[in-house]
Amino acid sequence: MSGRRDSNSRPPAPKAGALTGLRYAPQHITIVISAAKIRKKTPTTKLCVYNGGRGTFICNIIFVKLFGQVPQERYFAPMKFSTLLGIALGMFAIFGAYILEGGEFETLFLMPAMMIVFGGTFAAALAGTSVGHILRIPKLLSIAFFPRRYDTLLIINQIIFLSTVSRRDGILGLEKRLDEVHHPFLRKLIESAIDGASPEILLQTAENDMDFMTERHNSNIGLFTKMGGYSPTMGIIGTVMGLISTLASAGSDPNILIRHIAVAFIATMWGILMANIVWLPIGDKLRLLHNEEISLMRVMFTGVHSLLLGETPSVIRAKLLSTMPLSVQASLMRSASAPNPPQPPAAMSESV
Repeated sequence: MSGRRDSNSRPPAPKAGALTGLRYAPQHITIVISAAKIRKKTPTTKLCVYNGGRGTFICNIIFVKLFGQVPQERYFAPMKFSTLLGIALGMFAIFGAYILEGGEFETLFLMPAMMIVFGGTFAAALAGTSVGHILRIPKLLSIAFFPRRYDTLLIINQIIFLSTVSRRDGILGLEKRLDEVHHPFLRKLIESAIDGASPEILLQTAENDMDFMTERHNSNIGLFTKMGGYSPTMGIIGTVMGLISTLASAGSDPNILIRHIAVAFIATMWGILMANIVWLPIGDKLRLLHNEEISLMRVMFTGVHSLLLGETPSVIRAKLLSTMPLSVQASLMRSASAPNPPQPPAAMSESV
């Protein structure tokens, strides 16, 4: 395609049904664009597949050159199932070892012992908090098992791109790009900047959001931490009750004595198991997710704050990439400063 394209114009959409692809080696980058979805102005399910930190910059550079905007994915990194996998492996190891020793699986599920541990744990948690907090446990479990993680590198790329738009069109020029900002905190900061907020007001807004979010998250984390403390205690209570029943039944049928002893030990087992395999690890996972979210929010604030101060995209890039390891920073900076980034093939330019 010849001639210079107007920076504000968007290239015409290709014919419906046509697919255009671009592959760039050795980073194994693939861009797949669905013409039908572009015509509807909705993103494709997969725009960029890359291997290595350098790939993201090149992928976005090509997409911006073609469409004048960053890829419109929701900037989600692949979900990680480490918590669910860890709990499953822990249960498998413990119960598997028990079965290998000749134990019978169903003997571990005695209703009296489990009622003491699970019922007592939830009752103690309810006594120390509210009903609404207890009802949020399923949602918190879903967050811990299937966390929605934003891709920090893609968000950094978007902030750098928005800083370029701001220097070219002014801070008000970002208003046309708000639909491309999917993270609510980043969108809020950009809207505040567009509305004329000073850097001090922007800092106060960001700090308030992070402080209040920390309070909410600590409350949720504390719930699971407390349950991790209640559970072994309930197991001990079950053990004591089982021993009392055993002593009270002294001289009676030996089968009754054996059952009472079983209840005593199984209650202790479930109390310790649930605390160390479920409740405490979930609390730790929620704390990890909170720390990652706070770190990402600081990155977004730093970017928008620098954008509001009028700093150049290269300075903003250097600031934001400081969150990455030094080896990754060097690779990404080289990619971003490359004088001739990979260009799309002629056939691709013509079809787009």
